[in-house]
Amino acid sequence: MQGKGGVGKSFVATLLAEYFQDKFTDLRCYDTDPVNPTFSSYKAFGAKRMPIVVDGKLNEPAFDELLLELMDPGVSAVVDSGATTFVALMRYLERQDAFKNLAKLGKQVVVHSIVVGGDAMAETAAGFARVVDTTPESTRIVLWLNQYRAPVALNGVPFTESDGYKAVQARVSSVIDMPESWGDLFDRDIQEMRQLRMSFNEAIAGESRPGIGTPFNILQRQRFTLVQRDYFDKLWSFKV
Repeated sequence: MQGKGGVGKSFVATLLAEYFQDKFTDLRCYDTDPVNPTFSSYKAFGAKRMPIVVDGKLNEPAFDELLLELMDPGVSAVVDSGATTFVALMRYLERQDAFKNLAKLGKQVVVHSIVVGGDAMAETAAGFARVVDTTPESTRIVLWLNQYRAPVALNGVPFTESDGYKAVQARVSSVIDMPESWGDLFDRDIQEMRQLRMSFNEAIAGESRPGIGTPFNILQRQRFTLVQRDYFDKLWSFKV
């Protein structure tokens, strides 16, 4: 969850969906972004679009529908929340005690929030703080540090060493680093893979796309394997 657009939320959502596909027999994916429904454009995950915000206002019946589906016994889910839904969504979650109600049903709620480096650091740090302030103690929080634009630091001080972060550090269960760059070839290949709306598994398997056949050669597929393994190892080690 993050109120700033273009920080990597959908990339994280696709990583989580791909990671959990092999772990849960009934994994459901939802895309609540009314403006940029990137997550649902990946066929590999079958994400259902949920119009929870209409004309800037929360569509509460639609969110009730989503919440009821998440309450189904045995269901695990990945929900991609869009930047434009952030404020309304947080208000609804607070008002409805949604996370507490899910916890009462035995659901482990994990909120993933992203802080980026560069000009958007202050705004994304504020969004992260809002997530911490409005989620109950039973909710796990995973912080992703997106270093792609610039190091996540202010005046040379890493975000995780700042006073603001230290004040809420006890609420954060895991911190996952997203490196500034994997190298030019890696970055180019990953960008192309995402433009084609392919998952890592699809790209690694050499699946074809209409009109272009198999878009990636064996060296590119090996690079995808290395990146996927790195992220999956992090998710596994932190028991996300």
